[in-house]
Amino acid sequence: DVRQAEDLTAQTFVAALEGLARYRERGTFAGWLFTIAARRLADHFRQRPTVRLDDIADRTSPDPSPEASVEQAEQMTRLAHAMRTLSPDRAQAMALHFFGDLSLGDTARVMGRSKVAVKSLIHRALRDLREKLDDGQE
Repeated sequence: DVRQAEDLTAQTFVAALEGLARYRERGTFAGWLFTIAARRLADHFRQRPTVRLDDIADRTSPDPSPEASVEQAEQMTRLAHAMRTLSPDRAQAMALHFFGDLSLGDTARVMGRSKVAVKSLIHRALRDLREKLDDGQE
């Protein structure tokens, strides 16, 4: 929901402004900001465990045929259902890396994990999703 996204964004920037005096250049500023955002998002999902992929359609072809649009919508619905079955760590790694366009290193910093651990989380999440989608389960 747009209102929730705006609230989370506002909370992130308020927290960043409040913590700016404590910021130390041990990485990128963007990584520090994403860490704050990831914590706010994790808190939000702890309260309401869902994965939203409504905006993923923006990454598809600009003018698909009506049949292709219906097929894409069905695939995105199946993917959204499959994503909800992932563990929170795997879902967060996928969201940060693929939907947030963060590198493995930046994803690792945001999650407070090693790059190898994040790579493993993503690998396992992709395997789980592939199994769910190949089996026709949702």
